[in-house]
Amino acid sequence: MFAIGLDIGYSNLKLAFGKVSDDGLAKPAVTRVLPAGAGRLSDLPLRMGKADGDTDALVVNVNGEKWAAGVDQARLETSVRELHADYPASDAYRALFHAALLMGEHDTVDQLITGLPVSQFLDKDLRARLSDRLTGQHQVTAGRAITVKNTLVVPQPFGAYLDLLNTVEDAAELEESRIMVIDPGFFSVDWIAIEEGEIRKASSGTSKRAMSVLIETVNSLIQEDHGGSAGIERLEQAVRQGKTSVPVFGTPVELAPYMDKAAQRVAVEALKEMKQQLRANDRAVDIVLIVGGGAKAYEAAARDLFPKSRPVLPQEPVLANARGFWSAAVQ
Repeated sequence: MFAIGLDIGYSNLKLAFGKVSDDGLAKPAVTRVLPAGAGRLSDLPLRMGKADGDTDALVVNVNGEKWAAGVDQARLETSVRELHADYPASDAYRALFHAALLMGEHDTVDQLITGLPVSQFLDKDLRARLSDRLTGQHQVTAGRAITVKNTLVVPQPFGAYLDLLNTVEDAAELEESRIMVIDPGFFSVDWIAIEEGEIRKASSGTSKRAMSVLIETVNSLIQEDHGGSAGIERLEQAVRQGKTSVPVFGTPVELAPYMDKAAQRVAVEALKEMKQQLRANDRAVDIVLIVGGGAKAYEAAARDLFPKSRPVLPQEPVLANARGFWSAAVQ
């Protein structure tokens, strides 16, 4: 059996994949993280010394056209970025999905698990449409078709909880705890409350005060101080790659003070929305699990808001959902 845990975000494409051997044991998952830029191949800039179409991007088929997937958004010259709730129905999402299937290197996927933001997952029709869209045969390139036999759609942050279960010695203790999973992504910040292994819908939700807003704030603060903009997409790329500075008028500008100041404005407000939603349930939060591409930017705000709870920031938090989805798929 071959399975994929897939987390297609607005800024990163994350996946974990692998097989279950004949003896029923799952081999360690292979993981990948790529930028979530996707657009027609013709939208990529020209590179001297290379022919048209000669690119380091994954090239996939979308509606009979060649698309580049898994590239930085800044490289796509004319493509309009998909930053809206209907993203899973877009051609860009399909291109990234096809790229993920290609990276899996199997013609048949027995089980695929992916997620939706909490507010979208609660829409039964929406998650059914996504499941139908991802299941079946997909012509990922002109010469290759890949079949997905089964698809399961879950709330996005739930994958991180499953990942946590796989990394602790005493899973029974976790199942008795009240856990808040906070997942700051580029388009939305999602959170779910889990008690005794169950998702509490009334204490779960979504805020739009996400990394895109935080990065926009960083850009504005830099412009105020230096008289010029670093650029949203360049800042996004710097955060993804762990860079500590960006050039403005040829001079390196340190990011840390601007990220901290922006987090005080954006991350704190996002988590206040979450805290207000928790007022209906007075049980203490035992563990705060912080995951996703914006985990480090939102960590300080989460610690301040839950000073007595145990904070957990897993290794490679951007991959936590994909790893958890895959672990569920192979069980």
